[in-house]
Amino acid sequence: MDSSSRLHVRPARYKTITPTVPRVPPRYRRASEGEPTEEELESSDFGVSDIMNAIAYAAVAILLGMTISRYLFEDARDPYKCAAITNEGRWLESATLGTDPLEHWQPRGCVMHRYKRRDLLNCLPNRRILFVGDESMKALYYAIVEKLANETQDFSENPWEKDEKVTTSVAVKDPKREAAPTFTAEFLWDPYLNSTRLEKELSVWKNGTVDTSLFTPRDQGEYEAPALFLVGAGIWWAEREINPNPQREWRSAVDRIMTHMRFGPRPTFLGGKDSLLLAPVAHPAWEKLLPEVRSMFNPMLAVDMNWYMHQLSTIQGLDIVRAWTVAPDDVVDLVLANHVYSKYHTKATGPDGMLLLKQVADVRVDMVLNLRCNDVLRKVAWGTVDSDCCVRYDKPGWLQGLVILCAMALLPTIRVWRYLKVESLVRHVGPPAYVLKRFWHLSLALGLCFYADRTPFFNKTTRFWIASRFWNVMGGMAVLALLTLRKPAESITTRELEARILNEWKGMALVIHLVSLYLGGSTEFSTFALLFLHSIGWTIELLRGTGAKNGFHYFAKTIVGINIIIVPMSFMTRSRYITYQMPVLYTFWFTIVYATTRIYNVRNRAFGLYLLKLFVSACGVITFFFRDTIYKAVFATVQAIFRMGWDERELRLLLLQQVWGVYLGMIVGWVYIRMFLYGQGEARKKNEMYANIAALMLGGSYLLIIGFQKRGSHWEQFQTYTSLARLAVFGVLRLSLGLLRRRQSAVLVWMGGLELGVWAVVNHAWLAGNGTSVLDTGIWGFASLGFVANWVVWSVAFMFVAWGVRDVREELLRWMVMDESVQGGSNDEKDDDGKKSDEVDHDQDMELEDSPLTNNSIMAGRMKEGLVGISSGNGEELGWKARLGIAAGVVYVLNLITS
Repeated sequence: MDSSSRLHVRPARYKTITPTVPRVPPRYRRASEGEPTEEELESSDFGVSDIMNAIAYAAVAILLGMTISRYLFEDARDPYKCAAITNEGRWLESATLGTDPLEHWQPRGCVMHRYKRRDLLNCLPNRRILFVGDESMKALYYAIVEKLANETQDFSENPWEKDEKVTTSVAVKDPKREAAPTFTAEFLWDPYLNSTRLEKELSVWKNGTVDTSLFTPRDQGEYEAPALFLVGAGIWWAEREINPNPQREWRSAVDRIMTHMRFGPRPTFLGGKDSLLLAPVAHPAWEKLLPEVRSMFNPMLAVDMNWYMHQLSTIQGLDIVRAWTVAPDDVVDLVLANHVYSKYHTKATGPDGMLLLKQVADVRVDMVLNLRCNDVLRKVAWGTVDSDCCVRYDKPGWLQGLVILCAMALLPTIRVWRYLKVESLVRHVGPPAYVLKRFWHLSLALGLCFYADRTPFFNKTTRFWIASRFWNVMGGMAVLALLTLRKPAESITTRELEARILNEWKGMALVIHLVSLYLGGSTEFSTFALLFLHSIGWTIELLRGTGAKNGFHYFAKTIVGINIIIVPMSFMTRSRYITYQMPVLYTFWFTIVYATTRIYNVRNRAFGLYLLKLFVSACGVITFFFRDTIYKAVFATVQAIFRMGWDERELRLLLLQQVWGVYLGMIVGWVYIRMFLYGQGEARKKNEMYANIAALMLGGSYLLIIGFQKRGSHWEQFQTYTSLARLAVFGVLRLSLGLLRRRQSAVLVWMGGLELGVWAVVNHAWLAGNGTSVLDTGIWGFASLGFVANWVVWSVAFMFVAWGVRDVREELLRWMVMDESVQGGSNDEKDDDGKKSDEVDHDQDMELEDSPLTNNSIMAGRMKEGLVGISSGNGEELGWKARLGIAAGVVYVLNLITS
């Protein structure tokens, strides 16, 4: 027998403990005669944790009740957030941040979509948009021209007084179609709103809609009314000495337009139809104007003009884009109630003080396009709009209704029925009581995510990156992590200690990832770190385990554990599976890691052959994705079988983005197994020294890179290296002191244990729109302080929901995929536990909660009767493979029905 296969004998500094008996939760032990049943234990065990859970449930329920009350009463005037787009909002770039220019407009309670050329062609095929007015309106026209061209253009040489028109189309892909759809944008120069062309365009509009009965015979079949008709009120009437009574003349011009606009009570839904909108009088940035230009205008006359328009809008309900009003007087802004203050005004215009900046003009065009097109695009191009402004949400389908019925009535009734010990079929047929309880909790979580993200009950806000907020949260988490440092228990096993350490590192990466997601920052590093750490954990288990422990059962248990909540969540929220990016990455890359280590696994001990396997695996994966013939054929086959509406380019980019992090993790996992876990004596000390030197070199090189390399277009070339170097820096700091080496942070270990529960609900219960926006209760107002208050309070509620989902995931996984040793299979788990010797410190004094996700010993020792079968009383047993087959069949049928 060679030395590599001999059993390892621990040196004297290791403390050998007696063989441990697998710890079995009380619910899995066989109840002897006279002992209480599992249902009786569950109903009688009511302690401090239950009281705390009840308080937490009540707090979340109160928070949800306040949110729904805010929607029913405060938002009753504008439930679809249509009026909010053009009347209420604020720039997220506040004056205190020093950010310039203005780019992120936040309507009250919803998130706008940034329109592109494809969206315009999908929403308004063979239609046109007409802008009428002065320079401010032509800036909007130029903004939409740039959208159509997909590039920035220079219009400085174009004369402002010239009418312009542009038409674009899309290439024809269907030979049966006669012509490709076109889209036209048109501008009419009319600063005084008195041209005959404007009068002709308005002649067919009545009460804000096009009345075809008003068409002249000449217009029949030739005239196409604009889908969006936007008229600027005109600052030119505020010039001094233009007219003895300029305000009267201006009112006459505006009144002629208003006679064609919609009037009367404002409908609750304004989207999806042709609109005639009137823009307010633009206020120049007076402090930027040249003295001779400033003397030409009367600022108070411009204020009076907007005040007159505000009165007409309030009394007659006219559609005026009041959110564009930027007045130098805060009193006027408060009257208009649009949260736009004068501190933003100087940022909205260029150096001349008159013309809008391109970024501001682009946002204003998006505002009116969101009003007109959002609801249309959700119907004709589903999945392309990430906005909830002025859209009608889909009603719950039969599947959503069934889940909500189970959450609110069916499952609670069954649980009460069983609790009352009613002798019936319900008590003898079906899963155990603890499984019913978790199904109930799962249905509650699914219902919460559906109503939070797929209904207008919650507000949604734009993700906005603020570096100071990110570092403040990171600093707070660092302090909390240091305060919760605890020693592991002396009786802890090697596997449990490994799981604790990995969970702590995963918790650190998870915190960075979540905060970056919430603020709209980059998640490249945290994604790399999480995949790297998971790859290490998978590799350690696969290289160390034997027989069933790294066989198909382990593969099935891991895959099901990743997706057991994600799959029902995707059905409930009508989301594509690919939008849950981290579970998709885990599923794919665990399959690759499993296949790589299992194929020709007898040679895994030889490092050279192991590296050769990794090289072949990496080449195979990269070749598969970059050979379009193979990749598209496999992708088309999977699409045809499972009817998954995935984007092949999106999937390829997602899976290949962090390819090297996985293979680096497999190398580190092998090094840990062969050189540290099985290392002994002086060889182990040398290995530790070499590892410390390598970590210091990586960390030092990272500091050199950030010192000399400017973060720009080439920074992504160093992403893999710098991510690994940053992890090395963290490891050096983490292990630099003995106090830190012998302890783990309880809060980070807990966060790492919550990870898979977090991925199941983060896109719908903390973020919204499949992770593209932020969920906001709307209770604490619309200003920045309200944003911070919502972040703090709702984050606590979200972590409680994730904790509950984690519990559901664990219990359902144990029930669905039990250990093979329970079914009379391999006893490797018991044999391995008897051979373990664990590295511990003699001064360890406190035991922490075991890792909930990777602790394998808690999975052993299940009783056969009552828990492995689908029924506790019918005597029939159903193996885990049969259960997985039934679950896969149900998922496949649901996918066919709902796709």
